[in-house]
Amino acid sequence: MRKLIFFIAILFISLPCIGQTGLFIPKEFKSAYDRGTRSYDGLPGVNYWQNRSEYKIEVDLKIPERVLDGKEDVVYSNNSPDTIKVIVVRLYPDVLVKHKSRDWEVDEKTLNEGVNLKKVLIEGTEPDSSSISRRGTNLYLRLKKYVSPGEKIRLHFEWSFELPKVRYARSGVYDSTSWFVGYWYPQISVYDDIDRWDIKDFTGMTEFYNDFSDFDVKISSDFPDICIWATGVLQNAKELFNGDYLKKFEEAHKSDKIIKIITEKDLEEKNIIKKGTGKNIWHYKADNVPDFSFAFSDHYLWDAASYEAEPGRRVLINTVYNSKSKDFYEVEDIAISTIKYLSEDIPGVPYPYPAMTVYNGSGGMEFPMMVNDGSYEERIATIYVTSHEITHTYFPFYTGTNERKYAWMDEGFAVFIPEELQTRLSNEIFDMKAEHNSDYERVSGSMNDVPMMISSDNLKSFTYRIASYQKSAVAFAMLYDLLGKDLFLKCLQEFIKRWNGKHPTPYDFFYTFNNISGKNLDWFWKSWFFDFNYPDISIGNVSKENDVIKITLKNEGKRALPVELKITFTDGTEKIIQRTAGIWETGNDEYCIEEKSGKQIKEITLGSRYIPDINKENNIYKAE
Repeated sequence: MRKLIFFIAILFISLPCIGQTGLFIPKEFKSAYDRGTRSYDGLPGVNYWQNRSEYKIEVDLKIPERVLDGKEDVVYSNNSPDTIKVIVVRLYPDVLVKHKSRDWEVDEKTLNEGVNLKKVLIEGTEPDSSSISRRGTNLYLRLKKYVSPGEKIRLHFEWSFELPKVRYARSGVYDSTSWFVGYWYPQISVYDDIDRWDIKDFTGMTEFYNDFSDFDVKISSDFPDICIWATGVLQNAKELFNGDYLKKFEEAHKSDKIIKIITEKDLEEKNIIKKGTGKNIWHYKADNVPDFSFAFSDHYLWDAASYEAEPGRRVLINTVYNSKSKDFYEVEDIAISTIKYLSEDIPGVPYPYPAMTVYNGSGGMEFPMMVNDGSYEERIATIYVTSHEITHTYFPFYTGTNERKYAWMDEGFAVFIPEELQTRLSNEIFDMKAEHNSDYERVSGSMNDVPMMISSDNLKSFTYRIASYQKSAVAFAMLYDLLGKDLFLKCLQEFIKRWNGKHPTPYDFFYTFNNISGKNLDWFWKSWFFDFNYPDISIGNVSKENDVIKITLKNEGKRALPVELKITFTDGTEKIIQRTAGIWETGNDEYCIEEKSGKQIKEITLGSRYIPDINKENNIYKAE
């Protein structure tokens, strides 16, 4: 018996739970708190650190062959307390090598040889073959001279790869001279205080988790009429544009009104770009961003304007599109409205970067200062995709969440935040909050409705999408309702302020909201993010005594939900009663609502188009 008691005591002590929180904490997170890199008030810890890179890249576009040929110098800074013995480099195009693991099937014609790695130098020296290995989509460089804390290491890569004829991995070749290029350069993986090296392969589904880095990129092409748009700020516009187009480009930087930089007539005249004797080189720079992408075309239209995000600081907003894409003639207006809304309403943080370009490619995909969007027949689809992808500016780019493990931290916000704007721009035809609630309600309570704290890379297809998009957006809407707009925005803005340019985890998000709201919201986090449960509240006992109506609600599914009741009286009048999800804070399964009225009840209905409920049969009470 004594041994059994001792064993139970040791087991209890070793569980990854602590007094500061009621939430389960995995051991790798617990270690970070013990080391002081993170803190239980949601702030970066006193010992917080993160590594970073400086990229200098030259890339040549061999357009007829669909080949990208590049040279890259990287300075990698080890700001960690650890001695780094190996460098992990991501080679994203290797996802299309035959027999590699992918999250979806691809046409055999899409497969290729991946990255042709022509040269690798470590501190100017070519490593021997035993020091290099490639597994999955990662390159591993074992170092002979380790990188001590506070030191830097210089790497050089020369590489090329062929882009397939069809779109892949949210990039693509859309016609012979129109490409969007993402996931393209040898990228140093993330080494952080939770997992150390991120060695997860890129298999297509999960997206970003990158260090904040500086980019100096030169993109060259033999095609004289190619225009190139990219992450960052164009450095050599005067060398590229002929007079009238340079004037329009510069005017757009200070104009609230849309400037038509390239029209169909301009394309016919073919006098946009200066005709030199050699290659046209487009030079872009971007500081402290987690990735770099670019796109080009020689026959796309170009609309541009700017928005004053802060006094004296304007954001250049570009829309670049095929003249056949009828919906894109409105996209510049949508993009401007989105950036204004994000800056002034929700999250109410001024758009943080100098530019945004919406490029007419396919699907819908975000990159820092770049969006790759397809064309849609339904106007609401154009509104939704444009505003959704631009919202990603804040998550995962400005606030560097780990989308590979917690996609809900960025996709959920990108669904929830612009809902009001999307409804407004659709002229109230679509109630986007209700649409997203309905989407989640259809699958809630099924085996596809898994806790969001399950790492995203362990989820597939439909299950991934529900957890990352619909369920998380509904949870944020419940939190917004619980705290009220002012307090919710105060918490969200502080979270962004604390963690912009850094790598927050879900716990940093939870603890920041606890800290700033002054409330222990662990019950809410547990219900929505950790537990297997489902949305189902029923009407239980109803009684009336001395003009006091008592309505007992039962939380059948154990999920913390707000409630809305409509009492219809026999005289035809109605009474609406609303409560936030806070009524379930203590873990109670029942809640009694009391309403004083001398009228006779005809019917009571429970529910709202904004509150999911998988069983509406128990939501109605009819008086006998």
